Amino acid sequence: MSLKYALAIAILLLRVADVAAGQDERQWIVFGHDSASDLAAALADSATLTRNQIRDFRLLSPVDDRAIARYFPELEKPLHRAFHNKGRCGGYTLHRSLAAAMIEAGNPFYSEAYLNRSGVSPAAIDQQAHVAPALALVDAGRIIDTIEWLQGMGTRYYRSNAGRNASVGLQARWEGYGSGRSDFSVTRFEHPWEQDSVIASIEGTVIPNEIVLIGGHLDSINASNQSDAPGADDNASGIAVVSEVLRVMLASDFRPRRTLQFMAYAAEEVGLRGSRAIAREYDLAGKNVVGAMQLDMTGFSGSPRDLYFVTDYVSTDLTNFLKRLIGEYNGPGSHEITFGDTACGYACSDHAAWTEVGVPAVHPFETRAGEHNAALHTANDRLGRIDTTGQKQALFAKLGIEFMMEVSKADQAH
Repeated sequence: MSLKYALAIAILLLRVADVAAGQDERQWIVFGHDSASDLAAALADSATLTRNQIRDFRLLSPVDDRAIARYFPELEKPLHRAFHNKGRCGGYTLHRSLAAAMIEAGNPFYSEAYLNRSGVSPAAIDQQAHVAPALALVDAGRIIDTIEWLQGMGTRYYRSNAGRNASVGLQARWEGYGSGRSDFSVTRFEHPWEQDSVIASIEGTVIPNEIVLIGGHLDSINASNQSDAPGADDNASGIAVVSEVLRVMLASDFRPRRTLQFMAYAAEEVGLRGSRAIAREYDLAGKNVVGAMQLDMTGFSGSPRDLYFVTDYVSTDLTNFLKRLIGEYNGPGSHEITFGDTACGYACSDHAAWTEVGVPAVHPFETRAGEHNAALHTANDRLGRIDTTGQKQALFAKLGIEFMMEVSKADQAH
C-alpha cells in the first residue's frame, strides 16, 4: 500500500471514529509503551482510586511503541504524577473511543517516511529586508513582563476560573498590540472546560487560505495543589515569546502573503486537549496549515547551548529549515543562537497535535531531554528559576519571527 493511500485511509478512519464517538467524554488514553509498567504500578498503589477503578484500568496490546488504556476523570492526578516522575510533561493523548485511540496509536503521520519527507519548507531564504529590522525590535523586558503577569495569576489550571481569566486577559493583551489593523483579529476557541484557547490572526494578502502558525500552551499544573501552579517556565515563558513575536510582527507592519496565526492552547498538560481540538477542527474544515512551531518552555539554561530541536514527532525538513534560518540570521553577534538536537521519546507537546493530522511541525526547546527545569509542575516554577533578563527567551522570539516571515513571505505590494 502506498504511503499516500495509507494516509488517506487513516484520515477517513479518524474522522469516522470521531463522528461515531459523538461529543462524549474521551474514555481512552494513548501513551508511550515504555511507560506502561511504571504507570500500572503507580496506579495500583494510588490511595485515591478504588479497587474497581484500578481493575478497570485495562492495559491493551501495544501498537508499535505505543499503548492504550481505559481512562476516567479520577485518573487525572495519578496519571500526571506517574508521567511527571518519569520526566514527562503531559505524556499521553485522550480519545473519545477505543476505535479512535487504536487509529491514533498506529497513525501513519507518525511514520519516519512521512516525517522525513522533503519539500515541506520554502526553497529560498529571502526576507532579509523584513527580518533584520524586526529582530532589532525584540524586547527582552517585555517578555519578562508577560511572564510575571502570567505567573502572578497563581494558577492557569484548565478547570479553574483563573485559567479562564488567563484566556480573557491574554485576548485583551493581544488585541492591544494590533488595534486599528483591519487584517488583524483575536478570538477565543471555546472548550467544554473553563479555559479557552486564544487565537490571533493576521490575514494573508495573496493566499489567505494557507496558514503559518506559532503557539504554546497557556495552562499550568501542580497536581499537589492546583491553586498554586505559577508555571513561569512551563509555559508562561512560551506564551511570552509567542506574544512578543506577535507584537513585533504588528509593530513591523509586516503584511504576509499567507495568513499568520498565533495560538495559546488550553489544557496541554492533560493530554494536549486544546491543541488537538483545534487541529482536528482545522483538519475537518479543510484549513491548510503549511507549518506550525511549538514553544513550550524557553527560559531555563540547563544545557550548554541556547536551544535544542526536538527530533521526534516533527517534520525533519522544516526542522532543518529552522537550522538554515539560524545560519542566515543568527551567526556571531547580537542575535547569535547556538543549538543542538534532542528527542522527547513521546508526543511531548502541542506540536504533536498538528503532526497527528499531517501538518509539518517543529519544536525548539530550552534544554536537552533529561536536563530540564526540576521545578516544573510545582509551586517553585517561578521566574527566579529561569533567565530573569529575558535574553534567552528573546532568542526563541527571534527564531519565531524568522520562521513566520520566511514561511509566510511578505506581500511586495505593501
